[in-house]
Amino acid sequence: MEVVLSGVESLPFPDNFFDKAQCVHVLYFWGDLEGPLHEIARVLKPVGRLGLLFRTNADPKAIASFPPEIYRFPALADVSAALEHAGMDVDVVRDGADEPALLLATKRFN
Repeated sequence: MEVVLSGVESLPFPDNFFDKAQCVHVLYFWGDLEGPLHEIARVLKPVGRLGLLFRTNADPKAIASFPPEIYRFPALADVSAALEHAGMDVDVVRDGADEPALLLATKRFN
């Protein structure tokens, strides 16, 4: 196995390189959703799959304890819209009401 350290804004892989990608509790650290999700879509093969797990409805007191310049808690609708804009079809597996949200997205075949 080769481990590569990289920011999500500029992944060091060619287009259409991966069959699958997974992001677990990382959306909170992205300054925006559009750029990173476009970059992930770029490196996924057509019909490649992305799994996203993240909290959407954290307790307001808990959210207030995280520095807002570092952590963001995106709404499920915002993440879904950004994925669609990145050229992916979204399946909501779990909506995040009681547990972290789980989205599976498939890169559209163009």
